[in-house]
Amino acid sequence: MTPNIVLFDIDNTLADMDHRLHYLERAEIDWDEFEDQAVYDLPIPQTIVTAQAFNVAGKQVWCWTGRRERIRALTEAWLKKHGVPFAQLLMKPTDSQSPAELWKLRWLNESPIPKDRVICAYDDDPRVVKVLREQGKILVNKVVRPE
Repeated sequence: MTPNIVLFDIDNTLADMDHRLHYLERAEIDWDEFEDQAVYDLPIPQTIVTAQAFNVAGKQVWCWTGRRERIRALTEAWLKKHGVPFAQLLMKPTDSQSPAELWKLRWLNESPIPKDRVICAYDDDPRVVKVLREQGKILVNKVVRPE
């Protein structure tokens, strides 16, 4: 099968979540409050245009994220509002406390992602990039925004 899937992370790859970072500095993080504020994330135009270009070229854009299922509707609405084409959206189960890199590696190596069809991935998280390069054995483009 010809590779035709490009994977895009959402937080700080497609969506600027800097306005939510202060929630992560609290002694006890309220993950529901943190995620609910995602509705106010600003788009990151450079990676959105990249996703759009892959889509125009006939490739499938799949979004995967450490966000939990509880905000699926919010996330889908945000992606559509900002013109992010996506064939699939993979999210952690609502009750999961596992880090995103473990979920992404599981999705890639076990399912539902057909690994042999993946062209590459885009992600900002150094832990995710490291795990996917070393254990997932795929090309990962690390997204680093200008300061």
